[in-house]
Amino acid sequence: MKTKIYIFLITILILLAFIFGFGIINTMVSLKYETNFNDDCISTISGDNLCDSLKDIKYLFYIDLIIISILLLFRNKILKKADSN
Repeated sequence: MKTKIYIFLITILILLAFIFGFGIINTMVSLKYETNFNDDCISTISGDNLCDSLKDIKYLFYIDLIIISILLLFRNKILKKADSN
């Protein structure tokens, strides 16, 4: 992998982590203000199941962080293979 592509990929993944983090906060606020009871997960405005949405966004956030960590940990190996080709 070329260095420019590697840096671009890391940048995009970091931006996605911020977007997923904002999505988590936004969904938690929706859970607080758009549901009738504490244990209710269905939004009274959109009818969506906010608990499922929150779970899915958390999974995406964790996967994104794992990919970023792997790319940063194995940076030398990834970039050396590209230099040798």
